Amino acid sequence: MACSILIVDQEPETRAFLTTLLTNHGFIVHCAEGVEDGTSMRQSCCPDLMIVDAMLPEEGALTFCGCDTTPPVIFISPIPLKSLFFRTRLIHAHNGLKPASRFPYLEKPLQEDELLCLINSLNRSAGDTDTKRRG
Repeated sequence: MACSILIVDQEPETRAFLTTLLTNHGFIVHCAEGVEDGTSMRQSCCPDLMIVDAMLPEEGALTFCGCDTTPPVIFISPIPLKSLFFRTRLIHAHNGLKPASRFPYLEKPLQEDELLCLINSLNRSAGDTDTKRRG
């Protein structure tokens, strides 16, 4: 079964790029422009993975993801994580854990190979977790 991915990003160009790239690689893609649309889509389509813009307005990324790591989340942003104010909020919101230990993070412009490798890695990890739960 194809992996379902929800993209939450306010930039139409980013959504279009990711939709084309991921669809061409066999993924089922759903898109939302912001937190409200993303929340609705998350409930209706139950994605296997989410790609979320770390710079959604008014701490939207943190509000949208909360402390929930199901499904897995990849944060994206044009600003490097080390200089991003969001990083401090992310660490605080997740009990002091470093963001990389909870959520992968990629800088824009996204590198196709890096993104696809990360998605495949997260899918394998999620599959391993599902197998352990059933076993």
